[in-house]
Order: sequence, then C-alpha cells, then structure tokens
Amino acid sequence: LFYDCYCFDGKEAFVDTYKSFLFYLENHHLKDINKDFIRNLYYYKKSVNRERHKYSGFLRFSEIEDILYAKFSPKHFVLDYLGYFFKNRYKNAKFIIHDIKRQKAFVYDKTTSYIGDFKEELNQENDIYHKLWKIFFESVSIKERENKRLQAQYVPKHYRKFMIEFH
Repeated sequence: LFYDCYCFDGKEAFVDTYKSFLFYLENHHLKDINKDFIRNLYYYKKSVNRERHKYSGFLRFSEIEDILYAKFSPKHFVLDYLGYFFKNRYKNAKFIIHDIKRQKAFVYDKTTSYIGDFKEELNQENDIYHKLWKIFFESVSIKERENKRLQAQYVPKHYRKFMIEFH
C-alpha cells in the first residue's frame, strides 16, 4: 500500500503517506477511514493500479536492432510494475521500456534487469512490426462504422500518443 502511494505523482500523496505511516506505527492498523489521509491512500493506490493495468494493455513495442523498445509517458511512476510484467511475459527477448516524462527506462537483456536514466528516444520509424500493425488495424476497421466517441471512451487520448494505430 505504501509503495503504491509512493508511486502516485503528487506532493499531497507524500504527505498523506507519511501521516499514515506514523499513524500505523502508533496504532498498528490503517482501518480508520474517517481520517482523510488514510482514505486518500486507497485513492492513490487505486489510481496507480488502474494506470498500471491500462498500460499493460496499451503499451506498444517496436523492434530496433533485435531489441524491443516501447516509450510512454504515464501520470504516475509505473515503470517497475510494467517492467516486471513484461519481463515475465517476454522471457526470451531483450527490451527497453522508456518513461519519457521521468527520463527513466526499464532495461531487460534476458538475464538481468534494472531501471536507469535514459534521456534520448530511439527512432521507431523503420520497424516492420510498426508497419504490419498499421496495415492490420486498417484492414480490420470498417470506415462506415467508425465511432469516435466510443473509441475515446475505450482508449483515452492520453494513451493514444504512443499507440501505432492512431497515427
């Protein structure tokens, strides 16, 4: 719970987490939801977990010189969650997940993984999977049945910036 609140991007989350931690040390529980700072912890946790879940489905990889590369710009720090999620999913692949907002990256090379500073973006223009995904998306979609409002409901604009099929 405390780590999820630490990952929430906001100064108020740090203050509420600190107050809750002191409350926990004194009372050995966090069941007093009448306190605002404890109630806020559950909001922070829910917000971070929601974003982590959405990015596990919306993150798009490109292949650059035998390395899978994905870039995204999340509201909260969810890089470690996504890194370990994809590490379990792609055990036999090298990949980099780049958080542009914080200039950090999760790097996995089939044996070791770490989070480090990563300032420059890699060029994804010549990726064959990029082109194939666009072709697939265009061939499956029906122009006459396009519904922009429903699309915006299921895939918010915040996530579309790095999704191949919306460019």
